[in-house]
Amino acid sequence: ELIGYLKTVKDTLCIDCKRRADSNPLRVFDCKNPACKNAMDKAPKILHFLCPECKAHLQNLLDMLRENGVEYKLNPRLVRGLDYYTRTAFEIQSSSLGAQNAVVGGGRYDGLIKTLGGPEIPAIGFAIGIERLISLISDDLKPALTLPDIFIACLGDRAKRIGTRWIMLLRDNGIRAEMSYSPKSLKAQLRMADKMGAKAAVIVGEDELEKGKVIFRDMKEGNQQEIYMDNLIDNLKEILSGRGNNGSD
Repeated sequence: ELIGYLKTVKDTLCIDCKRRADSNPLRVFDCKNPACKNAMDKAPKILHFLCPECKAHLQNLLDMLRENGVEYKLNPRLVRGLDYYTRTAFEIQSSSLGAQNAVVGGGRYDGLIKTLGGPEIPAIGFAIGIERLISLISDDLKPALTLPDIFIACLGDRAKRIGTRWIMLLRDNGIRAEMSYSPKSLKAQLRMADKMGAKAAVIVGEDELEKGKVIFRDMKEGNQQEIYMDNLIDNLKEILSGRGNNGSD
């Protein structure tokens, strides 16, 4: 439908977009020419043509953003300039930069590694405007390389959504936290936590969610205990400080 629509407005498009209309029609959405932008206002929107799998993927992503308190604006006109992107494309913007407000731009490219001769591995990447980023960093913000205090090992989609929210809450409370963002077995996740040098791991799956408790594992000693999910952040802070035991061994 987009190609058909572009044929009806082709005479109003710039030279580049007339070429793109045949070779890469989605790129016409990205044109900054006012005439092209006006022509695309009534163009078919990609959100109306998602397959069931892609629609479910998008909904899961939006659910995770909402659950983690990440503000977003769904922009059906946002496209990336390279053809290997799949599904999600995104920008991170700042209100402190004026008209040129994009700091980060990227997306998924699940087929790129295989196209280059590697294994079929889903991937995501982005580019950062270094000058824009530097202008947003306060002078007293000093980066430091530190090992994580907590590694959250999630088993299942529901646990992963909750785990990503915990990651943000832990970091907001001064606790360095990491997790795996790709599907891995519990053994592989604990191996990853050990390789990162995490002090402890929090294990959460469907069983733990049903019981309202997670498993806290001391990565150095190998000891485990259950702790309640209620007030989890405070419980973890207390255990890490060596002052408490908020569950059963």
